Amino acid sequence: MIICRRDPRDVGLSCFFQRFRDGMAWTYDLADTAARASEIERLTDYWRSVLPLRMLEVHYEALVGDLEGESRRMIDFLGLAWDDACLSFHATERSVQTASFWQVRQKVYASSVGRWQHYRPYVQPLLDGPIGLVPDDGDTTSVPQILAAARSFMSAGHIQPAESACRLVIEREPGNVEALYELGRVVRGRGDARQAVSLLRRAVAGTPGNGAMLVELARAYQGWAIFARRPTRPVKRLR
Repeated sequence: MIICRRDPRDVGLSCFFQRFRDGMAWTYDLADTAARASEIERLTDYWRSVLPLRMLEVHYEALVGDLEGESRRMIDFLGLAWDDACLSFHATERSVQTASFWQVRQKVYASSVGRWQHYRPYVQPLLDGPIGLVPDDGDTTSVPQILAAARSFMSAGHIQPAESACRLVIEREPGNVEALYELGRVVRGRGDARQAVSLLRRAVAGTPGNGAMLVELARAYQGWAIFARRPTRPVKRLR
């Protein structure tokens, strides 16, 4: 299986600019498009964890920067013999019915990498959604915006991007109580009680007496205690 990746902001912008037919209404809403990006990330993580398949990630930005190198990497992964026609895809005469029918008739170009930046003032809903899925854009995304995105991810059950957003806030503001609390809840939920205790203790220290945080910390301690009491299996000796 080959997983194709591209900056979700460029993908979202491309979808928004394309007039699709019925059934693609989400492409007309930048916030919905951003939500789709986080859902794709969640599903990708899930299938990678449960499918016993060999998988290769290919990044659009790397492909246009080194077409031959990335193409050879894919062909090698597939166990196929190299064919120079892989570099002359634009010369094919077969019918193309996708929205990119014109692009595939041209050689690879890099002008679409980072295209979203040309429309930065007009696509804020698209920029808010993929927080945690794209490199930190500290110049334009404030801590309150990142926290708002984390809360939105949490309420929708999108745990991985919520965790990434919280970690991004803590990276900028190590003592941010809300990010520490939310991240503590996330890691406790996945069974990492020790890390949860560490995060939640820092959150409680920042707001002493907060009932919800104290309850969450107590649950984390309880989980840690249960883990510590868990018996280990005896090792069988080979005779």
